[in-house]
Amino acid sequence: MSIRVLEHRAVAALQVDGRRTPVSGGGIVLTGVHADDDLPTIRTGQVPGPRVDDARTAAALAVAAAAPHQLLGKGERLWWGPDGLTMDMRDGPPLVFGTRDDAPAKWAAAARVLAEPSAAGATYLDLRVPGRVAAGGLGPVPQEPSPENPQP
Repeated sequence: MSIRVLEHRAVAALQVDGRRTPVSGGGIVLTGVHADDDLPTIRTGQVPGPRVDDARTAAALAVAAAAPHQLLGKGERLWWGPDGLTMDMRDGPPLVFGTRDDAPAKWAAAARVLAEPSAAGATYLDLRVPGRVAAGGLGPVPQEPSPENPQP
């Protein structure tokens, strides 16, 4: 006899009527398991059977599954809006993914930009083109003093 153990790591929590149910990146609903508070929430009308079958929810789970652990823990909510899939962050700007395509590259781009001091104050990061992240809502960038631009 052999026993095979498969771990299904929760990457988000489906929220129905205030109740959160953890779900894996592959869409397996982890009933009977407590949803950690640091899992991002996906609001849905009802908890599906043993597996998520809604395409939008499955796409959101794929994006969450591709997240670096440190950033996934800062995710608050995954939702679909006019720009596609967006993750609201607890302490940072919303991350606009658009689609699930290239999710690992989009997360790498988000980590790179969030690590830059010049991105502080961004009101959102548009990751739809991972090689050209747009950081919106930034204030004026401080300039180094120069003969053409002396500082007061």
